[in-house]
Formats: sequence, C-alpha cells, structure tokens
Amino acid sequence: MGARSASVVRAPFKNVKPKLWLSVVKGNVVVLVLASILISSSWCTSAKAMYSDAEALVKLKKSFTNTVALKSWDPTTNSKPPCSGNIPNWVGLFCLRDKVWGLRLENMGLTGTIDIMTLASIPALRSVSLMNNTFVGPLPSVRMLPNLKALYLSFNHFSGQIPDDEFKGLHKLRKLYLANNEFTGQIPSSIATLPSLIILRLDSNKFQGPIPRFLHVNTTSNYTLKIINFSNNQLEGPIPPSLTTFGATPFSGRYLIIIVIHFISFHYN
Repeated sequence: MGARSASVVRAPFKNVKPKLWLSVVKGNVVVLVLASILISSSWCTSAKAMYSDAEALVKLKKSFTNTVALKSWDPTTNSKPPCSGNIPNWVGLFCLRDKVWGLRLENMGLTGTIDIMTLASIPALRSVSLMNNTFVGPLPSVRMLPNLKALYLSFNHFSGQIPDDEFKGLHKLRKLYLANNEFTGQIPSSIATLPSLIILRLDSNKFQGPIPRFLHVNTTSNYTLKIINFSNNQLEGPIPPSLTTFGATPFSGRYLIIIVIHFISFHYN
C-alpha cells in the first residue's frame, strides 16, 4: 500500500534539491504509510461493530426461502433493534444485554440454505435451533461456530456423510441434536471428543458402522455425557465400554440387534 501511495505523490518542483526531494518523498511515504496503517487498524477493530446483529439477521434471512414467519426481521417495517436489553423485538431470538444470544427458528417451514458465515459474524451467539423445518443437503460447516453451546437441527432433511473432523474445536458445545434426518456414513469421531457435551441425539438417521469411543463419560468433570440416543440407525459392532452404563434403550431399533446382543454379553458377564 505504501509503494502504491508513493506513485501518486505529486512530483516536486525542478528547483528542489535532490536531497531535499528525497526527504520530501520519504516523508510523504512515511506519512501515507502511517495513515494507511491507522486506517486499516481502525477498520479492523470496528468492522465487527459496524456489522450489527440486525444486518447479520437480515443477511441470514436472505439465505432462507419461505420466510413468512420472519416478517419482523425487516428493518423497513420494524424500526426496533433485534434486542432491547434481554427482550427480543424480532421473532425467534434470545437476547442478553442488547445482543443476540440465541436463535429459535423452529416449526417455521424454512427452506434454503443456512449461511454459516453470517451466523459466525454474530459475536454473542451461543445457541441455534432450526428444528422441524425442511432444510436439505449436507450438514452446514458448524465448526465455524467455535463458541456455540447448543445446536438443534433435528427433524429436517439433512443428508450425506458428515466429515470426521466437523466438530473439532467446538469445545463449548453442550447439546447436539441431529435426530430424524437422513445422515449416512459413520458417526464422526470428533463428536466423541467434545469435552463439554452432555446431550447427544443422533437417532433416526442412516448412520453406519461402529460407534466411536467417547472420551468424556463417567469422569469427575462437571461436563460429562448424560443423555444419548443412537437408536434407529444402521450401526453395528459392540457398544464402547464408556457407554454401557446407559443401558440398551439408547441403542435400540431394528438396525441395532447386533449391538444390543454385544451389550448384553458385555454388561452382564
């Protein structure tokens, strides 16, 4: 940026001595570079503030279709901000200190895509629920939301395999609901490494293969897996030893006969 700025510096008069000319040019370059640094720094620190929660929500709405239920997300007809203190002025929000803390957009008939980049631009966002809508296609890249504490995507039509490392880095995630979709392939091993996870619902999908070994179960940590459901999938193989204390019910279903047999043999012998 400095070199480019120097090229537009006005040429000196002919009677300016060479040494003086160089010092003038250098001085201008320094000033321009310093100004550029200050402007860039100021923009970087204020960019997130400039991109308000309201702007983010409007942009998110544009990625959805059939948004009749989100009429209040229109600043041209709703002059109130999304949040006033802890009170939401726009439908489907949880607010905390004027910031959007959570989205609860359930049973709204929403379709289209989920703009994860826009969700990631909402700094205080900790909970997202889009349950019982009609979203299709692969799971959005949720690993871009490292501060998320709860994700509810059950009762949609998401499908395909989930990348094995999709949940890597989501150390704060406590509740994960992916039930009643059409996911295939193996359960991502990164789910089994989530240190704060306490509720996991993966039932009624088309997951195949073994259940990964969960690392944070029956520990002294305050965050330990308490509720699980893997039923009605196409899983096979033994239940990991760390999950046997949950009994057979979370693993029931016509596709899990092999697992239940292994469980009975492992747990009672």
